[in-house]
Order: sequence, then C-alpha cells, then structure tokens
Amino acid sequence: MFPITRGATRQVVSLSYGGAAVTKGAVDTVVNDPLAQEIAAQTLAQFLPPHIGDSILEIANIVYQEFSGELMFVDVNIALSVIAIMQGLSKKPVYDTRKFSRVEDSPIAKRFAHYMKYADAAYGTINPLKTDEEFIADYTGIPRYKVQPYVNKNAVRGKAMLEHFMAVDDREKSVIVALKGTGTLEAALKDVRFLYTEIDLWGQSFQVHGGMWEAAQGLVQFPLLISQVTEALVANPEYGLVVLGHSLGGGVAGLVAPLLAEPGPDGSFLTNGKTVPGRKIECYGLEPAASLDEQLRQKTKTMTYSLVNKNDIVPALSYGVLQDFKAFALYLKHNTLYLGSIIDGLSMNRVDPDTYMAKFRSIATHKKLVPPGRVWVIDTTDNGTLEIAECLNANQRFGEARFILGMVQDHILFNCFTSMDALKHLFE
Repeated sequence: MFPITRGATRQVVSLSYGGAAVTKGAVDTVVNDPLAQEIAAQTLAQFLPPHIGDSILEIANIVYQEFSGELMFVDVNIALSVIAIMQGLSKKPVYDTRKFSRVEDSPIAKRFAHYMKYADAAYGTINPLKTDEEFIADYTGIPRYKVQPYVNKNAVRGKAMLEHFMAVDDREKSVIVALKGTGTLEAALKDVRFLYTEIDLWGQSFQVHGGMWEAAQGLVQFPLLISQVTEALVANPEYGLVVLGHSLGGGVAGLVAPLLAEPGPDGSFLTNGKTVPGRKIECYGLEPAASLDEQLRQKTKTMTYSLVNKNDIVPALSYGVLQDFKAFALYLKHNTLYLGSIIDGLSMNRVDPDTYMAKFRSIATHKKLVPPGRVWVIDTTDNGTLEIAECLNANQRFGEARFILGMVQDHILFNCFTSMDALKHLFE
C-alpha cells in the first residue's frame, strides 16, 4: 500500500483551487491550466515509490507519442498516476493466484531451469576474449562444434551483434533455436506501439503483434537458419525441435514455433515440412512479451510454455493497454469533477480505490495480447516462500498493466534466475 501524505495533496488543492472544497470551476482550473496540471501530476507522484514513478514516465511518454493529437503528456501522466495509486491502495488484487492458478509439479520447473541458460546465452558474450560460440558452449555446457551462432555484422552502426543461435542439446535430445530478446523496459516499450496483424494458421484466424510476426516470418524464411535446423534434425533422427527466447525473443519464439508446426492427431504438435516433418516441437518463453491473442494461446498450449517472474510488467504490455490508458486519460480530461473527487479524496484520506478501479476497468475494454502458450508465474505465497503456479486465466492476469513493486526489476533475467534458484528444491 502506498502512503497517503495529506500535505502534498493540499498543495494542489490550495494552489489550484484556492481552497480544499471541490467545485466544478475549481476542477476546470486543474484541467485547463498547464501549471495546475503539472502540480497535480507532481502531487500524485508523491504517492508513488520512485521506481514506479519513473516507469510511469516512460510509459506515459510512449502513450503520448502515440496519441499526441488528442492528449498532452501531463494528461497521460496524471491518468497513469491515478491508476497506480488506486492499484496500490486497493485490497482487491487484479488477479488472485490462489483462486485462478494451481501449483505445478517439478517437471516444468526443471525444463524452465534448463532452457533459461540458452535464453540468457542468446544475448551473446560481453567478454572481448571470447567469441559468441565459445561463450554459448561454455555457458550451456555443450560442445562448441554443436553451436552455430548467427551474427548480424550490420545490426547497430556496423557493430556485429548476435541475433540468434542454433545448438544441439544431447541431454534433452533437442535441436535448439534460441532468439535474442530485450532486457529493459525502455526497449520493450518500443515494441508495444505495433498494431495487431490478423493471420491465418491451420485454417483459423488469429491476431498477433505485427512487429513480432514480421520478425518470426523473417526467421522462418531465413535460408541459413532453416538449413542448419534441417541438417541437425536429419543427423539426429530421435531429436525434436525447441524454439525459445527471453522477453521480445520469447514473444517472437511463440510465433516462430507455430510457423514450423502442424497439429498432430492427438492435439500435440509436430514439425511441418519447412524443416524435417513429424518431429516433436516445443517452445519456451522466458518472461515473454505479449505476442498473440487468447485464441492462439489456447490453440498452442500443448506446444508452448511461458514463465513469468512475479510482477514483471512486460508480458502485460500490448497496444490494447496503450488504448486503455488513452481512453482513461481522455475520460479524466473531460470529466473534471471525477478527477477533482480523486484529488480531494486523497487530500482528506477518504478514498475508495476499488470504486475508482472499477471505473477504470469499465473503460479499459480494448483487446489485449497475452504471453504465448501455457503460462506459469513465479509467485509469493502467504508465508513468503516462492512457488510456480500455472495461470489459468491469462486474459485476467495480463489484461491490465500492474504498477507494482518489481514491475521492472522482475523482468531482468538475472532476477528470474534468482527466483528459480529459490525453487531448486522442486527439480533437484
């Protein structure tokens, strides 16, 4: 719960209204006076922990850039601050793990723990004395001759950058394609602005993230990668195919796998003719970006598995979330008494956060994308320990961006490793 400091709110009441009473004319002053708006935004920010306030500014900037013709930056900042404050004060969680999830047994935890190293290795070496091939092999424990990295020499101002790699994992009897992801909120936000694309797979229509779909198609149409995967599968007749990645890489992986797969007779998936047909195919998303709609997520649940670390916000970010923020910002802008009641309620320490959140959720009805496949969440139990629980309602869990402790830090893959280390009793 965020602390309520009356003095800070009285500042905006006093300066903008000339008194604590909320009247329509007074609230109009807040909405129409840029100085008063800035003070309102700064006042609301004082109810937020600094790291959440900083993240709100980043997200507000993206929303403003996308809808600047209709909103000022301060409009968005105020709206997001209100949402964050009410979420922090609310005693009703967006998603109750105990009600909607079930604790999973150790096999999935063991597989996530194993494949996380590959997702991490896809970011490449930071040691100038080691090649990417050497780094990946040493990190994952597989022979160097079974690693084939793809380095784009023109990725960033001529600097060579690892984009993905293919490897043969004898322990898991798998040919692995690991995709590089994004490790920061700033990088992830750049991808949120992509519109949805309607696609057809296996005779059905789905909606997916336009930018990630384009990236997935590019990989599947990349002759070098497909030839490497095909050769590895031919050389290992009993091996299956695994596609994986972290963050953006996990979201893209969730779209690459369906492009390389066809439904089997028992509801499972097998590789299609793009590589070697008839092999087992799986996909692992580590803290993946939201890349597809609920219909495709349900369709691919027997092939794709995603892991979300605690309060990570990235798997809940898609264009529909931006539209929700825009709609709420416009509502506050044009319903001045409502905004005034929020500020006045905070100033008097008399506010019903659940009522305000209900209003936001009644406005926040745009279609959202979700993480791919079956989704597990590392969560904290009532006694403070960690567990891995399967999310049984992805639309509810990831349909609202939660401004909460750990929303950015939990997305860092190192912190996901730390969480998994605390759970190692499940798979050792």
